[in-house]
Amino acid sequence: MGQVTIQDAYRLSVELQPDGFPELMQFGIHTARRDPADWDLLIAAVDTFTGGLSGVQAPCHILAYVISGWSIGPGFTGYHQLRRDTVNIAAGGGDMLPHQLTVVVGPVNLTESTVALGRRRNRTNVGPLRSATMDTSGRTTTTCNVTLGDVFTDLDTALKGIPADGSLSPLFDGICVSSPSEEVLMEANQLRVGRRYDILRSRAEKTPETPTLITLE
Repeated sequence: MGQVTIQDAYRLSVELQPDGFPELMQFGIHTARRDPADWDLLIAAVDTFTGGLSGVQAPCHILAYVISGWSIGPGFTGYHQLRRDTVNIAAGGGDMLPHQLTVVVGPVNLTESTVALGRRRNRTNVGPLRSATMDTSGRTTTTCNVTLGDVFTDLDTALKGIPADGSLSPLFDGICVSSPSEEVLMEANQLRVGRRYDILRSRAEKTPETPTLITLE
């Protein structure tokens, strides 16, 4: 069965700021919980991941890496910060598109049919983006999509090299899909890399449009 309770979930988040703009950006990826002794490995995997994203990003500074776990308590239910590593890493290059434009990368679960499809997919808004990521049709270039697919696939592989805590199945070692409404964590067995730019705040693209489909092993 490809799902476990959401209390077995971690969210790995990246906080960053586009150069020259005061706004902060954040995006995250879900996976299964790890033993605290392995948190350094999780941070290292996310650091390598952000290094790969730098190839499509415009100039920005990465400000923090965050590990959060699901918590249920009086007055609060949701992801609660477990560790925050403050950094100051210059990333990206080239000319910037409007800094709120993002590309949506959507991990999807294709197998848990008892869960509504809309609750079997997450979204990671990647940005800020270089102007070179836009082709003449106003969509992302093939090079951009290949880069994003490779970087997310490499992260999935890296996470699978850091086994989940306790008795959790290896199904949940890699990139996962979190559904707060269903309170479950599911394995992700596909990534959808969108071709149309989204706007970070509006969430205009609920799912990636005409995506490149990538099977996760």
